[in-house]
Amino acid sequence: MLTMTDALKAVNPVLGELYRVAQGSAPELDLLPTKTISGLQYRRPKLSTGDSVSGTRTDNAGVVAATAAIGFDSFDLATYTKYLTLDSRVASGFGDQLATMQAEQAAFKTIEQRAEIGSAFYTALLAAAVANTSGLKKAGAGTTAANTSAYLVYLGPQGAEAILSKDSLIGDWEQDDITYWDATAEKMKSYPGWKSFIQTHAAFSLGDAQGVARVANCDASAPLTDSLLSDALALLPTVYTADKNNLVILVSRRGRSMIQHSRTTAVNVNVPTPTDFDGYRIMATDSIPNTEAVVA
Repeated sequence: MLTMTDALKAVNPVLGELYRVAQGSAPELDLLPTKTISGLQYRRPKLSTGDSVSGTRTDNAGVVAATAAIGFDSFDLATYTKYLTLDSRVASGFGDQLATMQAEQAAFKTIEQRAEIGSAFYTALLAAAVANTSGLKKAGAGTTAANTSAYLVYLGPQGAEAILSKDSLIGDWEQDDITYWDATAEKMKSYPGWKSFIQTHAAFSLGDAQGVARVANCDASAPLTDSLLSDALALLPTVYTADKNNLVILVSRRGRSMIQHSRTTAVNVNVPTPTDFDGYRIMATDSIPNTEAVVA
């Protein structure tokens, strides 16, 4: 199973290595199975409901034949671009360390890009699985605007996976004028420098809305607890919960801390940082905010 970093290494080794070094940013990207495609549009096979017949038959008695209707869902990949610039005057100050400085800037921008793509993953989940993510909207009773959520996500074609274009790349550094808008002077300005860019085309696919559940509205007054995680787990079909290697619980750092405090008792005061719930992995990510609006 390829992750996004694995896939990028195959597509563009330099960009793939940058993504590997920046794995701490949006770590969920290195859990999601990733498919690579040519171009910027993904076509996912779709099997219609009612394409099979349930029930039994008696001797010499048939059943109504059903035809499987196979179609496609199509969607475009999003393009994430980070521009890298370096003033030629600043570059001169680095001397023979210029390449090192350029590499450090590329690494920093990769961290930013991974964070953007990681945030987009949860937007995609909510858009694609409205029915199921609404199942636990009131599981948390928080009423402030400082809420956070937990997501239980099945990894794979039936659950969540990433789609990556083979056209993703990092450009070569080139000397050119760097032009920008000076808002104070209200005019365009430019200076000589170095330019490059990091461009990644990606999207997320959710094969089955029942492959994800959400615990929302968790705040200081109604924190995320093992009990709420248990309720969320009950939303998922056993075909997904039976595989503890492919079902992950994604939380913010604050959400993870809530779980840790909920496990603290007078007898058990030194609770370690939570890494699992009933054998299911818990992973903290900065892609899940702590300032979500209350979900009605």
